[in-house]
Amino acid sequence: FFLTDVEVSVAGDTALVTCTENILSGGPAETEGELGPLVGQLVVATNVFRRSGDEWKVWSHHGSPVLAGREDEEDDDSAEPTA
Repeated sequence: FFLTDVEVSVAGDTALVTCTENILSGGPAETEGELGPLVGQLVVATNVFRRSGDEWKVWSHHGSPVLAGREDEEDDDSAEPTA
């Protein structure tokens, strides 16, 4: 995975890091013995670090998956109620 949208805030011995975790993994192969396609998922994450001596240690991590819209969705303004 790789990180994007990284923001860091430090106050004393505490640091807050927010980011997007871009996770890639191999999907199932169509044919046995072949590699499957890459599939991806986004997770927005919040990480809290505490400084202990000269080291920063993870104190808390929270991640939530980002829900992606379906490709077949269309903007359908006709579904809105009319007066």
